[in-house]
Amino acid sequence: MASAQNPHGGQEATILSLYTTMHHWGAIIAAPGYTNQVIFGAGGNPYGTSVTVDQSGKMVEDVRAVQDAVKHQAKRTVTIAEWVKNANHSFFNKKLIGTPISFSIFSQSIF
Repeated sequence: MASAQNPHGGQEATILSLYTTMHHWGAIIAAPGYTNQVIFGAGGNPYGTSVTVDQSGKMVEDVRAVQDAVKHQAKRTVTIAEWVKNANHSFFNKKLIGTPISFSIFSQSIF
């Protein structure tokens, strides 16, 4: 998640810059993309939820729309982590590979 004082004030570039470090760690990026209409209600950033804040620090976007986008992003991240986990167990149990695969799952959110 990112924020800036002006619309599209580097929010996408900030998130994409974080991806570089995550790739260095071997992370799997679970970007929300355009997988749900709620993304557009929060500004339409396919790389991760972002908001615009005014000079008093208040969000310009509708708070409910942003919350819905964050919930979708979190659910998508957990879903992808489950896919990886289930595939990992499936491969290990079938002995298709010798050792379990170790994955790091990261959302592109900043806490």
